[in-house]
Amino acid sequence: MSNNKLLEVKNLSYSVGNNIILKNVSFDIYRGTLIGVIGPNGAGKTALVKAIVGDLEDYTGTIVLNGKVGYLPQRTDFERSFPITVKEIVAMGLYEKRGPLHHFKKEDWKKIDGFLANVGIKHFKDRRIGTLSGGEYQRAMLARALAKQPDLLILDEPEAGVDEMGKASFYNLLDNLKKSKNISILMVTHDIGMVFDACDSILCLNKTLHCHKASENVSPEDLTRIFSPDFDLILRGKEHAKREHKL
Repeated sequence: MSNNKLLEVKNLSYSVGNNIILKNVSFDIYRGTLIGVIGPNGAGKTALVKAIVGDLEDYTGTIVLNGKVGYLPQRTDFERSFPITVKEIVAMGLYEKRGPLHHFKKEDWKKIDGFLANVGIKHFKDRRIGTLSGGEYQRAMLARALAKQPDLLILDEPEAGVDEMGKASFYNLLDNLKKSKNISILMVTHDIGMVFDACDSILCLNKTLHCHKASENVSPEDLTRIFSPDFDLILRGKEHAKREHKL
């Protein structure tokens, strides 16, 4: 495996009974890239993510990871009901190294401040997690994933619950993290209008992998293979996305 290759997925297949979820999916991810995963509901996107992070069993094929993974799952408000601060949420990302009963030292909290600064919400560190907006909350969850100091960051629909202006800011943040930390980011998203501007390459998935190309090379023909021909997506060109999101 190349030193720059972080992930190799080969012939990945997964079924539940007679229901095929994934079939012969193969692709590689190299360091320093932002990859978008798109596809209709039921395409197997979340199953793919879960297989990579180790939360899915009984698949066939191989997944070879050359580095550490940070994972931001689909947005949940579960944590928001707890009387816990933003910095304490981010500290959970250190449990793997420190353990949940570890007494955090001054240097630990300094690192946590750094992760919060990376995502632009250090000034919120002492606030209760439940008081944050949707975009602020996602940044806190992202900081928690970064606390693992991953080589590959996997995000499953991170823009859910974030307003349109917040989405543009969030994608800019991902691009900055990719460049400043030299990490790769694999992002499952339904925000088709933004993904072509934000990502270096696109995985078009609908149970099997229909294409994996540089974002500027994904054609309407590629999209019609994974979405119905009359789907709204086909009408969204790059210039349309720029107008829609006022970039």
